[in-house]
Amino acid sequence: MSSWRRHCLGLALGAAFATGAAHSQLPTPAAARPEGTIRALEQAIETRGDAVALPAGGVGTVTVTRCAKCGPVTMLAGTASIWLLGDRPVAFDELRRALQSHPRAPVLVFYRGSGGALTRLVAHVPRTPAP
Repeated sequence: MSSWRRHCLGLALGAAFATGAAHSQLPTPAAARPEGTIRALEQAIETRGDAVALPAGGVGTVTVTRCAKCGPVTMLAGTASIWLLGDRPVAFDELRRALQSHPRAPVLVFYRGSGGALTRLVAHVPRTPAP
């Protein structure tokens, strides 16, 4: 590398360092500083379709087993609970049929912490090709 290139590289690195150092000393705007504690709004369980026991009509207790050695987790499904096949909202009965047809399908169960209210259940079943 020529001395001219080394000199230019040295100037560029020095300028970058000086800019970075000056920027790091600027005060953080109040809006960007976190205040209080962080709270989880939702929790999620990833499991399979055969590890989820659904209520009879879409409203009631849902029991989910996280793993073979884990104890079951119960939550309440209500009228506000959302049933999804992939990214598509579906009726509860369609979701139930899909899980019966694909018991090993991956399922994500989202719920609100202490109250145990089921917010949404997402099943990832194979899509059937359009006719």
